[in-house]
Amino acid sequence: MNQSSHALYRKGQIQVMCAALLWSSGGLLLRLIQADEWTVIFWRSVFAIAFLLLIVVIREPNTIRHSFRQLGWPGVIVAVCLATDTVLFVLALNRTSIANGLIMLATAPFWAALLAWLVLREHIPKRTWFAMIASIVGIVVMVSGSVGSTSLIGDGMALSIAILFAVPVVIIRKHPEIRMMPAVILAAAMAATFAFPFATLWDNTAIDLSYIAFFGIVEYGVASVIFMAGARHIPAAQATLIGLMETVLGPIWVWLIIGEFPGLRTVAGGSIVLIALAIYVYRDLKFTQQQPSR
Repeated sequence: MNQSSHALYRKGQIQVMCAALLWSSGGLLLRLIQADEWTVIFWRSVFAIAFLLLIVVIREPNTIRHSFRQLGWPGVIVAVCLATDTVLFVLALNRTSIANGLIMLATAPFWAALLAWLVLREHIPKRTWFAMIASIVGIVVMVSGSVGSTSLIGDGMALSIAILFAVPVVIIRKHPEIRMMPAVILAAAMAATFAFPFATLWDNTAIDLSYIAFFGIVEYGVASVIFMAGARHIPAAQATLIGLMETVLGPIWVWLIIGEFPGLRTVAGGSIVLIALAIYVYRDLKFTQQQPSR
């Protein structure tokens, strides 16, 4: 790995970590927002579209149409997966327990590894398998007190979210030329269109709209663009694995801001995940530094 490739690799890891950090605010925001879920999806998507479209207009005022046309089918598939994930997440929460859902979502790195091997022939090192298995164990410990028997449909939806999250990561690896801002704008437009018939458009408080604005602009729009930009530079399994930081950090923000203690099992399981990820990133850093330049 030459110096330029090494720099892009590290940049990709940092971008994915930053995205996971931003995503982790989602649970706290949902606790603070009083509006119903469909209203949240609609306005969150609208705020994301407005913000990202403004950036595209400022940066590329004469090539907006070209930016969207450049997406091609790979970019459209990425957008469809992101939009479907947004909607399925809400539906899954109404049909399965949060504990069951988190376990299903934690399988995303395994699906990413499988798809990356099938499509890209991407080798998965032993250190990555160790970190994925340790993370799954940590997630199971986190939710071990609340796993319940729920609808197979809800669990299936949660599993679909994990798979659909892995698909765009692999596509971005295969097609690094995809422009992420237009893809995320298209995804948000799809989600808003689907949520529109069920949403409350005008009867919302100013405080709710301010929280939803942050939810759409930062937690969804900025985080998605940063994650996918970083994911094109690192292995698919690694990107989704680092993304699990969101699951661990989410309860911490709720605890710090609202004062809702997550419980000893959540703390213990989250510690396992964070330690596993820290060891993994450290070992990966040492390994890539030892690789000869080409």
